[in-house]
Amino acid sequence: MKNSYLFLSLCIGVLSSTTIAQDAYVTGNQKVKVNPNTLVYFGGNLTLNNAVTAVKVVENAGNIKVNGNFANAGDATGKNFISTWTAEKNYGQVIINEASTANHLAMEKGKISPASFDWGQFSIPYSFATANDAMNALFGTNYVQSSRYYSSMMTWDNTDKPEFDHLVSTSPMSPGDYVILNLKYYSGGIRTLMEDTSSNKLLYPGTPTNGSFSRTFQTSVYPTGNWNDWKELKNSHNERYRTYIDDKIRQNGTADVNYGKYHYQFGNPYTSNLNLAFIGRADGYDDGNHITNLAGVAKLSKVVWTPLSGNITSESNMFIAKYDNTNHMWSGSADALIVKPFEPFIIILDDAASGDARVINFSDKLKTFAMAPGVVVNPAPVAPRLEDDNAMETAEGDVAEDRVHNNNSMAASFSTKKYFYQAELMLYNQADEFTGNKAFVVATNMAKNGVPNKLESEYSDFAERTGFYLAQERANGTLVDASDRKMHINTIALNYTNKPIPFFFNRKAGDNETYVVKANLYFHDIFSKLTESDFNYQDGNSFFFHDSVEDVLLPITTDFSYNIQASGENLTNRYQVYWNAVPTADKELIAEELIAESTIIYKDKATHKVRFNPEWSLANTLKVYDLSGRKIMEYFNVKTDADFEIKLPTNGIYVVKIESNTGDVYTQKIVK
Repeated sequence: MKNSYLFLSLCIGVLSSTTIAQDAYVTGNQKVKVNPNTLVYFGGNLTLNNAVTAVKVVENAGNIKVNGNFANAGDATGKNFISTWTAEKNYGQVIINEASTANHLAMEKGKISPASFDWGQFSIPYSFATANDAMNALFGTNYVQSSRYYSSMMTWDNTDKPEFDHLVSTSPMSPGDYVILNLKYYSGGIRTLMEDTSSNKLLYPGTPTNGSFSRTFQTSVYPTGNWNDWKELKNSHNERYRTYIDDKIRQNGTADVNYGKYHYQFGNPYTSNLNLAFIGRADGYDDGNHITNLAGVAKLSKVVWTPLSGNITSESNMFIAKYDNTNHMWSGSADALIVKPFEPFIIILDDAASGDARVINFSDKLKTFAMAPGVVVNPAPVAPRLEDDNAMETAEGDVAEDRVHNNNSMAASFSTKKYFYQAELMLYNQADEFTGNKAFVVATNMAKNGVPNKLESEYSDFAERTGFYLAQERANGTLVDASDRKMHINTIALNYTNKPIPFFFNRKAGDNETYVVKANLYFHDIFSKLTESDFNYQDGNSFFFHDSVEDVLLPITTDFSYNIQASGENLTNRYQVYWNAVPTADKELIAEELIAESTIIYKDKATHKVRFNPEWSLANTLKVYDLSGRKIMEYFNVKTDADFEIKLPTNGIYVVKIESNTGDVYTQKIVK
């Protein structure tokens, strides 16, 4: 049987010479579909009349922007207008102008795994008066109002005490709430819905929270003193702070007086993504926010709650972006800065400076369709695809107004004297599945060696997990055999060349599996990832990966892959990362006298030669590796009083590693 389909009825009225206002109507149950990676822009109102009664009449797998009002008179549940979800980066979004009125629709979302979350991380992009209203609409059941750990929901408190407060059925729901759903106990059957294997997603209907509003967070909610002074104190629910508070970025214990403090948790209140890349800026990037003393943004990947004790957030550093508010630089995961519908996030401050009360302003300026932060992908408005291939008109609008300020590239925020290189190292299992473990090495001239800085972060808990972590490097380049700082992000200055960056591998008890390390590379900022065709930095710089046991040395490229063989090794310094060079084109960055005092490899006609550091009296070893990491040449006790010629066998790319009698290590990539 062939379905019939309907055009959107368009009533066009010109408001000015540059703006087209257009009202559109869906008037029956004929199917309308918006494909992925497309944008439909309505300059006026979008109305579904009372004849639109079937489920999924409008199927939005792409992006719909409504500049006027959105009205739906056909289905009180909103299920006649559904934004679909098929994968983490393949879902429909809707942006409705903050000054407009909105009516009901529905959005699909992937289920939350009870295996990863005893309490599911959640935000609600709809307007509900009470917790019971939300439960009825979203999960089709009444709110369970029971003791603390058996109630259906909790929300994070940013203004009274740093704690999760359990709700009762009449508790008000506010836009931007950080909600956790009880997946540990029955609590209304939410866990049963999430565990149902008949589908990997749920359908959530409601009336979009499209307006602008502000949420306050108070720095004074955190106790005074350092962590050891207040970790044993109890919150309003008789839980000790240490049982559920950890720090996503700071060093554990007393090393940082602000450890455990100034974490504020919110939920995305909209039916589109949020872009948090500019919330710490006030210099021309108008997203409606300037959060002073911003230290970073985080999103959790696992929460386990222990009744009467609190929750323990383990493996929670999967998405973290650190912020240097002096140089306006981010490090870490750009994924932390895109907050999807139904997803919560955490804003972290350096300290309590600049007053007690802060706000985050939610408005059209934070809304985005983009999957990458810092830039907005705004394709030209296109027609939704009709199943019978009929053409459809759409309103012509200036899509750039979606986020005009974001059309500025983040790269433009870096002056010619700011350099940023980041290697993201990720651990995969034998089935080529990402384990959730990653570590970042950043090289920039905005950092000092051997000391903590604002672009670095710690792992909050690494004792029981398998994976890599970093350590603070020593400024003089000597080896670090062990580390009290288990770092997620480590930053070095550009002059930390050819010195080992400590890179430790930990195995949890009983784990003898084989793993694979892969890499992503970023240049200028965390929003500019190199593609596979880029391969490596075009200016000649490179990170290197060294396996000291197998004596394998590899440049870290966009196709980098290295096996971590099954073994019982643990907490060893078998692996190191190296940074080999600085931008030689910048004469202000590298003085001539510094070059004269360094070991360098230069090309003399068809051959490569080494000019040694004059402070060296001997090069203990000089090794040459091919691009696969295999050692192909090795020399011992090389005299340094004359330039040494490297006789490469064939044309290709090679890595040279030289170790001196003074303990210095020099690494350089060369091309014959």
